[in-house]
Amino acid sequence: MQYAIIQITILDKENIVKYISLIRGFTKEPIGEIKDNALKGKAIIECQYSKKPKELEQVYKVIKELRDKGAKIRIVQKLFGKMEREIDIEIVENLIQRNIDTSEEVKRIIDSEVGE
Repeated sequence: MQYAIIQITILDKENIVKYISLIRGFTKEPIGEIKDNALKGKAIIECQYSKKPKELEQVYKVIKELRDKGAKIRIVQKLFGKMEREIDIEIVENLIQRNIDTSEEVKRIIDSEVGE
């Protein structure tokens, strides 16, 4: 089964060393693997947010921290293997808010059904 995915790629490869500890804190991958992937233009962070919505909040924090350190990044959203598009951080924020709203709505519905 394919899921909706967010991928982060580092565009300014010459500064990858500045970002490795931050990336490693999220991915737990070896330093060499992170560096190799970044230098090859591969995604250094991937999140299956439709499967693990809470992980998207962690990815958002890493994106903000990378940007604070001056990283030039590319954020790509892949939708169930059918569509791929570059997105900005506001889309990530909207996805997080949608997850929160959906969770609250489900809780409200369950509470109302249990209260009957």
